[in-house]
Amino acid sequence: LHRVDRRQRQMCIRDRRTNSPYFAFSDPLLAVDSEIGLAWYTGMAGSNCQDTMAEICTFLQRVTRSKLLFVGGSGGGFASLVMSARVEDSVAFVWNPQTNLLDYAKPAVIKYLEVALDRDFPSGESWKETASRALKDGNIEFNVNKPGRKNNFLILQNYNDWHVTKHAYPFLSSYKLPYRGRGYYGTRNQGLLLSIFGEGHSVPDAAILDEILQKLLIPENQAWDCLEQLLEKGLLDLGHVKDLPFLESGISSEVIEDSFIEPVSYTHLRAHETPEHL
Repeated sequence: LHRVDRRQRQMCIRDRRTNSPYFAFSDPLLAVDSEIGLAWYTGMAGSNCQDTMAEICTFLQRVTRSKLLFVGGSGGGFASLVMSARVEDSVAFVWNPQTNLLDYAKPAVIKYLEVALDRDFPSGESWKETASRALKDGNIEFNVNKPGRKNNFLILQNYNDWHVTKHAYPFLSSYKLPYRGRGYYGTRNQGLLLSIFGEGHSVPDAAILDEILQKLLIPENQAWDCLEQLLEKGLLDLGHVKDLPFLESGISSEVIEDSFIEPVSYTHLRAHETPEHL
């Protein structure tokens, strides 16, 4: 999900890189307060904005008979994960997303809460508990770290982004995504790829984004197919994989024992892995 001109409503346009039509939403809270900056496409409390967006997207998927691909980074990545869980058979392709908006930078979150809830918001020690109750009462989904969800997604996570500990750890733990080697956690259709995409919270290189977009625009392709594509194209910095942090430290020991698979070489996976293995 990407920000569009605030003076315009949602619109359908064609992406010049992929020559594919796409539908963009303007975040409604940005029209309420021009200084908010980031609002995660939730809308005001009680507006049911997320429900409405999901209904629109479900309708589009039905009438076009095409699988929807939700794309976004950071706050847009959060919104894309929310939508992919609500729109059946859709896919989310995101990078460095927040997975619980209350774990983002506190000043930005407090500003968001004041606009979304339309009132002053206390920032004392128990502010997260208060915010959690208020957002739930306002029918706003603010946390995608929910076990048992079947949505399809590929997440690119930069290894030295502070989001690794605050957002990737809880997400991996809640989804119980096993480690497959090469920085990839997950299954064929649900994957998080931890790699060296830049410094901190930076956007991955355009060549990587383009390769994955082109791959996922083919309906039968899934997250694992994108990993194979990046490896074949030499777009992953495998020479530094040994320097990547292992995220198992952020997952419970029970999950590790139940799901860990010893990493094997890419050629071994290509030759011997089947969908049943993944």
